[in-house]
Amino acid sequence: MKMEHTSTASQKAYQALLRKNKIQERDIGDFFQQLLSDLPKDADSFQKWLDRWDSFMGEIQDAQNVHYFQYLGSLDDPALLQSYQQFLQKSQAAIAAHEPALTAALQKMQAWHALLPDSYQAFVSQQLRLSAKDPESARLRASLQQTAGKHPQRLMAARIEFAGKKNSPQEIAAIMKAPDRGSREAAWHATNAARRADTTFFQELFEEQLMLRNQLALAAGKADYVQLRFEELDRTAYQPEDCLHFHQLMAKHLPAFQTAMYQAHKQEMQWEEMYPWDLACGPPTPMVQHQEEPDLMHALSAFMKKLQAEWASHFDRMRASERLDLLSRPGKMMGAMTYQMKQDRLPLVMAAYEGSPQGLTQVIHELGHATHFVLGHGQALKSLRPIPPEAGELVALTFELLGLSHSDLFFGDAAAQQQVVKTQLYRIFSLLALTLALDAFQHEVYRHPEMTAEARNACWKQQYLRFHGDEVRWTPFEEELSQHWLRHFHLFEAPFYSIEYAIAQLGALQIWQQYQQNPVNTIEKLDQMMKQAFSKSVPELYHELGLSLFPSADSIHQLLSFCLTPFTSPNPPIC
Repeated sequence: MKMEHTSTASQKAYQALLRKNKIQERDIGDFFQQLLSDLPKDADSFQKWLDRWDSFMGEIQDAQNVHYFQYLGSLDDPALLQSYQQFLQKSQAAIAAHEPALTAALQKMQAWHALLPDSYQAFVSQQLRLSAKDPESARLRASLQQTAGKHPQRLMAARIEFAGKKNSPQEIAAIMKAPDRGSREAAWHATNAARRADTTFFQELFEEQLMLRNQLALAAGKADYVQLRFEELDRTAYQPEDCLHFHQLMAKHLPAFQTAMYQAHKQEMQWEEMYPWDLACGPPTPMVQHQEEPDLMHALSAFMKKLQAEWASHFDRMRASERLDLLSRPGKMMGAMTYQMKQDRLPLVMAAYEGSPQGLTQVIHELGHATHFVLGHGQALKSLRPIPPEAGELVALTFELLGLSHSDLFFGDAAAQQQVVKTQLYRIFSLLALTLALDAFQHEVYRHPEMTAEARNACWKQQYLRFHGDEVRWTPFEEELSQHWLRHFHLFEAPFYSIEYAIAQLGALQIWQQYQQNPVNTIEKLDQMMKQAFSKSVPELYHELGLSLFPSADSIHQLLSFCLTPFTSPNPPIC
């Protein structure tokens, strides 16, 4: 059955959202001038003033998000990138221009700070800590914003010569998951040949960003960008040293399990060796039953009802409001993402579903984020204080695993349902190893900005093998491995946003184990956690779910053993 490449969300729907946005009709500076011309007179009006600030920021962020989604939905339209960058520059310039006056106002109201609720106090403290105190910081941030969107645009613009035609990255990605090993190998080599033309561009783009970020750290009085970025991400629950210790712990345990999984996978596939072009081809699984958009939406709605009726109602509202842009189409980004729409509670969800189990997993992952955004909307300062990513990714990765417990909604028979468990757990091993390598790599390059391009490539190769092990045969393709990091979106657009996935994945596995024992109680706890959004610290939220932020060595060993079970047992009692 050929998949219909359409979606309920379209450029028309995005344009309608922009027309509703107040920021589009007025100068952004007017909003800040209103705040500064109507300063609070007492502690009670101070809190209301912060709420107004939050509302203004929500309008700005909503418009920015829609511009970005328009662009990601049609990467081959340069006008949409220009529109996104122009709005981003305009909004960032307005914020930077008024930030000193807003910070000064906050400082004058210092006597009222202790009278605010905890979440407001946390925001005020962070704002005073991070606010740019000199024109140089504002200039550097504006220059950094100029680089936004360049990586995905160049990455997705590539056309790869294969099988007698020019293929988009989406088409090549589908081939790399296909059963025909010869086609995968040829497509892998064709991709690397095409990407060599982009190597200099990506290296220079990263060097530009690296320089700006390190200069920004120096302007802020920090030893390096790692320290500044941890403050920007409001990572108060752990420090860079905790990440380095976590790297060491995972590097001690993960490679052996990764190797055992690869060995079992090779045996099942009847391969003597496993090569780089085999990595995207996990355990064989049938296609998802639902290839057409209406059938997919119906199955997703049924899945949400299986979990919780309120969550299902939010999904149905998102669908009715055209917030779900889920299907792959030419020119659209690969991967998936969800952005919160602050003013009306209904997020924007974008994916590139093409009928595969992996594509379905990405969709379900984003539904976790979307549900979290909706349920956490009742918290104060929803625009100025985002949901911590360690909590957000915990929910989204838990949704992926909950999808395995209801795989009958998407796959036709018991054998297919059992096989898709192996596909997902294969992906978990891959995700853990990759995200740890990405995080460890960034700690190295930002602490050693003097690295040359060749040194960065060598660093990436070292960190990749540190967590993946050596079961996959990279000889004689070491050059391709050393440059593989240049394709990763997060390194360019969202630095240091990767360790959250590893932390959250271990937590999600524990929640899934709880769900299999007591589904009702587990969903109730997860629901309460989502509704608290950022009102409690990340360690507190994890503790209420029976988790620790960084599991012990024994717990890590147990969880990795649990993931390996389907690859070593003919009838694993896993779902």
